[in-house]
Amino acid sequence: MQQQQSGKLNQGATQYAKKQSARKSLSVITPEPERLVLPTIPIGERNGSLDSPLDPNRIVKQGDRCYRVVKMPTQLNPEAEHLGFGFKCALTDDEKRLDKSLTNRINQHRQ
Repeated sequence: MQQQQSGKLNQGATQYAKKQSARKSLSVITPEPERLVLPTIPIGERNGSLDSPLDPNRIVKQGDRCYRVVKMPTQLNPEAEHLGFGFKCALTDDEKRLDKSLTNRINQHRQ
């Protein structure tokens, strides 16, 4: 008799725990969250911009220099962001001219 009572007590406890942890709202006030749809556009087709707010290591391109966005929170603005050290991410005018002259020279020898 004691075993039956303890078994029913354990069964009741597990049912109560399942009931408490189960998602129990079908209300309009607490609907299912919308699914997040991430953009599937390749980086090259985004007009040269590498600036995506979802990217924690995002890079902002300004001219031929790129800057990594760094989070630097303050007490006044915990979401503050600043540009880090710049690095070269595009060819300079001299490098473009050099590449063009090299391709022209190679094409002359191919003909």
